[in-house]
Amino acid sequence: MACPTHSHYELCGSSCPNSCAEPNLTASCQTPCQEGCQCDQGFVLSGTDCVPPAQCGCTLEGRYYLAGETFWEGEDCQRFCHCDASTHEVHCSNSSCGPEEGCGTLKGTLGCHPLVPSTCQILGQSQYITFDGKTYDFPGTCKYIFSELCGSLETLPFFRVEVRKENALSTPTSVISEVFILVNGTQIHLQKENPGPVQVNGATFTLPLSLNTGGILLYQDGFHLTLQTDFGLVLTSDLAHSLFLTLPPNYMGHTCGLCGNFNGNPRDDFQLPKGSPAGDPVTYSASERKPDDGYKDNCANGCAACVAQEQLVPAKAQCWILQDPQGPFSSCHMEIDPEPFASACANDLCLSMGSNRILCLTIQIYAAACQRANVTIGAWRSPTFCAPQCPPHSHYELCACPPHRSWLCL
Repeated sequence: MACPTHSHYELCGSSCPNSCAEPNLTASCQTPCQEGCQCDQGFVLSGTDCVPPAQCGCTLEGRYYLAGETFWEGEDCQRFCHCDASTHEVHCSNSSCGPEEGCGTLKGTLGCHPLVPSTCQILGQSQYITFDGKTYDFPGTCKYIFSELCGSLETLPFFRVEVRKENALSTPTSVISEVFILVNGTQIHLQKENPGPVQVNGATFTLPLSLNTGGILLYQDGFHLTLQTDFGLVLTSDLAHSLFLTLPPNYMGHTCGLCGNFNGNPRDDFQLPKGSPAGDPVTYSASERKPDDGYKDNCANGCAACVAQEQLVPAKAQCWILQDPQGPFSSCHMEIDPEPFASACANDLCLSMGSNRILCLTIQIYAAACQRANVTIGAWRSPTFCAPQCPPHSHYELCACPPHRSWLCL
């Protein structure tokens, strides 16, 4: 067995090896020995390497950092720290991200990262993920402001997206029934019951559609309908179980609605219009409700949630395909966290009493999110599992480029 530098193989070595963080752990070890590589005499573990104690790093609030390592402290990127290799102490100074950067976690690393577009999402019947990454459950059935430009910033194109949800007919779940988009004076209406044509300023048109006013494109993209603008707003929805709204970084701090304020801080997304914290998603969502059409919120006093373990456990097992490290979506895990999608999948599958249709739709949501992020995923459909239903004279492809379209211009 090949071992790293300054280590050797032992058939029965300590299962509590000495490390820079705990240099005397072996002496008090109570667990059985294990086969593997052990550091040589006079060396201790620093991460995965064996080093002399003099080359150890630093420990801060129970977390070990390598010698010379730099990192941000806290969640707001207000203090930048480094581990001094000579003193083994952490030194921090006040700092902040640059004008073209935002604080956040990218591929597991907290820090200042280049500003990129951010996406707010509806997953299944009740899962929401804000622009800032806050996940919350709210299965309310009413018409809500999903997101809009707030304030009087005239340099940004105005937009508003409203979503109406209603109870599904066959299961105790809620689905997206209508989406209303207002972009620079152009009103667009999408309907679940009539997904082919769209209404623009009250008139009905078929897809694909190009609107000269506002540089708006509307087209069918696989199983989803997509709206794209020339200033970077992109909305994609299956008009039932999922909706994705992507905004460019220049909208940071200038949005409100169920998607939050897009300021990089998920802890203040539940902010009421007058600035006070809402505390919970029910109170928060009530402030974004649109009561002008008399539509009754059937979830005003609470909606269905799956709590029966005898139903939830098998649902989680069926949704494991999304999180399986060896599964068809494993290539997407580092780019898009599968956990919220798997949670929404299990909840919806449980409420639908194990409906295969709901299972396939919830898996399809994550597949679409991965492909929008330009991640190549493995084949997950088969003739016996989630076989797609395509219209006459068409066929299914996992990754297909849309054909050239002759756009209808207005």
